[in-house]
Amino acid sequence: MTQAIIGAVAPITLRRAIPYLPGRLRATFGIKTVFHDRASFMGSPGAALLGWDPAVPPEITAGRFNNPATLLDLVLQLIGHVDLMATGKDPAPWGEVHVLESAGSHSYVHVSPWVEGVSATPGDVREFRRLMHCFPSALGELPDHRLVDQPGLIAWLTGGDEQREQQSRFEAIEAYRTRQWADKHAVLGPYFRLGISSIIRVEQYTEVFDETRQLLIRCGTMGTTDFHVFDGRYSWMVVTDLARKRSFLVGIGGGRHPIPEMDLVNPLGGAAVLSTTFRSFLLALEHGIDLSQNAKGQLDALAARHDPELAFGRFILSEGDAWGVPMALSRQGLGSNLTAEQEAMHRQIRATK
Repeated sequence: MTQAIIGAVAPITLRRAIPYLPGRLRATFGIKTVFHDRASFMGSPGAALLGWDPAVPPEITAGRFNNPATLLDLVLQLIGHVDLMATGKDPAPWGEVHVLESAGSHSYVHVSPWVEGVSATPGDVREFRRLMHCFPSALGELPDHRLVDQPGLIAWLTGGDEQREQQSRFEAIEAYRTRQWADKHAVLGPYFRLGISSIIRVEQYTEVFDETRQLLIRCGTMGTTDFHVFDGRYSWMVVTDLARKRSFLVGIGGGRHPIPEMDLVNPLGGAAVLSTTFRSFLLALEHGIDLSQNAKGQLDALAARHDPELAFGRFILSEGDAWGVPMALSRQGLGSNLTAEQEAMHRQIRATK
């Protein structure tokens, strides 16, 4: 009953809020929103390689490029756009999100400008975990998302009858996280609880190092589990120019939510979250923060001292995560639109771990 009520009320609330979201994204997170019809979206960053074929579910397009054969070609296309952003019309400090206006689905590409003074080490399998540990409300890596079911988590937080069982679960999870970090396990396959209302799984992870151009590319493709505010796939990419010590961020997302209004919110929310995470990651590197585990408390304090705008963004997203629990529960009841291909890929990844 509760899920049905949320499913009925949420679209009305979202329709009222959506017109204001691009302005808030620019004011709070420094990201410009560019809306496109189908024809103009084919001129958006990387579209020549991504294709965005309307016959292909967008959650497939958002991840199928993530392999060594095509990733470098895509990045070279994106670099051309990033180089022009700073001199383009009305540049925003933290980049642009290009959104296809399409009923019943979402497709988008988010690119940041170059950030100077950044270096990285090829082959460091821990680097992408460090980025994940910088999410505004990150709670960390999980061996299996079923280990933290929502009723059990609520019982733990409220001191209910299941508290002892939950304590045992949490101890097992902490031991798993410690092993994953110490043994330098690949990021491919694990689940991450990015907040109270969102659990994702890592379906693909690719690192490409072009020695000639001194370009290091790290790309992780994530799929939403049955407990997540949004529905679909999102590829997160950090590109580092080792010769010039600079990086930029890319997010490519696609999917179909059972509540269509959420497809209008997803591109803007995704861009805000990933940009804030990337900025937090850069701040952590600058100040030598240990990112072997979730560093939320340290990053919140550090941002408050050194970057109040970032601190405010982290606060807004963390609060929004808490309010997202009813929506995640509603989607859990309504079902996911992830395709059979995506589910089969995930099962194959888990079987080979």
